[in-house]
Amino acid sequence: MTILLGIAAAVLFGVGDLIAGVGGRRAKSANAPAGIAFVASLVGAVLSGIYLLFVDGGLSGPDLWWSLAAGVASAVARLLLYRGMTVGPIVVFAPVMALVAIIVPAVVGPLVGQDLVALEVVGVVIAIPAVVLVASERRLPTLAEIRGSQAFMSGLIVGSLIGTVWLFLSFVSEEAGAAPVFVMTALGVVVIPVTARLLGLSFLPGPVALRFGALVGVTSLFAMLLSVLMYQRGTAAVGSAMIGLSPGVSIVLAWKFLGERVWPIQVLGGGLGVVTVTMFALSL
Repeated sequence: MTILLGIAAAVLFGVGDLIAGVGGRRAKSANAPAGIAFVASLVGAVLSGIYLLFVDGGLSGPDLWWSLAAGVASAVARLLLYRGMTVGPIVVFAPVMALVAIIVPAVVGPLVGQDLVALEVVGVVIAIPAVVLVASERRLPTLAEIRGSQAFMSGLIVGSLIGTVWLFLSFVSEEAGAAPVFVMTALGVVVIPVTARLLGLSFLPGPVALRFGALVGVTSLFAMLLSVLMYQRGTAAVGSAMIGLSPGVSIVLAWKFLGERVWPIQVLGGGLGVVTVTMFALSL
């Protein structure tokens, strides 16, 4: 069940992230990603609030605090993610983001009582060269080129934030149900405008951002519901590996519909990324 929930969530996240990237590019405005993120959070908060009226679930004690922490981190990550999908090659940004997000909970998890088995350790080791390869184009990049790559650095920052969100969600009990999703999306309505202002952006959506944000809000809501249910049933490391499949969806769609070039060395890195995800899946 954990694997099925993770795969379904990954597909929806991948589709939603690409939609946000397309919307941001079509709007041709630096403010569009912030507008899409704000609208998506608003739609998610409304729909998840309605959903909670018909299902059991609630937050108290530690569950509330972990959900609040996840909500703040996810709101910042969402804005930066949507901006990253517009400013750099998706075939670089998306896999770097996902692989870093896998590494963070896998490394931090053992420090907070979520020990890794041998296969998970192997997965983390393989993920490191995978990140470097997927950030390449015709050849391996130098250290200076990696530091100067906006897509790579954006993926690194967003991946770290998302990995932290996944770690926080793994501490929320099953009794909370879908309540963490409402907290996360509702916090986004507050945190995203503040983050946008700090970045010198406007979160007020234009017509294009409004349409794409509403669509992303629906897809990401279902993805969040599935992922929260998954994390409540497993460790952060295993859950992050399952969600790590989402960039594969974004990359395939970007290659097919946006005409982005995928280099052989990136395919090799993507293959290592698949091995990383497989190692975590086999550890269940």
